[in-house]
Amino acid sequence: MRKQSLGLGASLLLGISLAAGCRQQVESTDIRTSGIYPDVDVVADGSGSTQVKVRLKVGGPASNTFLDLVGDDHLRVTAGGVTKEMDGTGVSYVATFPTEAAGPFVIAFMRGAADTSAPSTTVNLPAPFALTLPARELSRATDDLTFNWAPTSGTGDIDESVAGSCVDLILETIPDDGTATISRDQLHTSPGGSGDSCTVTVSLARAQSGQPDPAFTEGGSVTASQLRSGTFTSKP
Repeated sequence: MRKQSLGLGASLLLGISLAAGCRQQVESTDIRTSGIYPDVDVVADGSGSTQVKVRLKVGGPASNTFLDLVGDDHLRVTAGGVTKEMDGTGVSYVATFPTEAAGPFVIAFMRGAADTSAPSTTVNLPAPFALTLPARELSRATDDLTFNWAPTSGTGDIDESVAGSCVDLILETIPDDGTATISRDQLHTSPGGSGDSCTVTVSLARAQSGQPDPAFTEGGSVTASQLRSGTFTSKP
């Protein structure tokens, strides 16, 4: 059964980003650990690697004020027995691992003696999967879209998006059971696009939430996702 509510991977599928002109930065030594909100995304996109991105915010989840790490303050991440320092400035800090295997990631925010470190923000990357779109071209008037993925998680849900310039955006949470169909009456033509053909991208995100270190007393957003995408041509 399809559900309209969106799961953990919805923001990843939407490609949400902050407007660059609204961002502000403060030096990390001016902010106590207890006043920091970590935003952590661990994403494997099927390319064979996994990217870890951390943004440290001041003022809660909706804030556009970010920490620029200075002095002894630094971020590192451990996965599969390998520890990497995270590179970046201000808005985000990044590390990449040459694997997309399932398993735990531990992010450490280490500070000098003047403040408390937060060494164990944790999240488990879900199991990888492959997405298959059997059709290369589909008519919006006559064809349903059926796609498959494997292996399944066996339980839980997966987030789905369908996006293209000639069709309305579809965002849904569906069972992670390995197959789904979007009927032709769901794949609506975008306004003014009735005679157009376009490339449509189908994306699935299998996501798992994690736990911010207790030193972050404001909480945090910690998510690990396996993201897979495929395309087809949508015709009138």
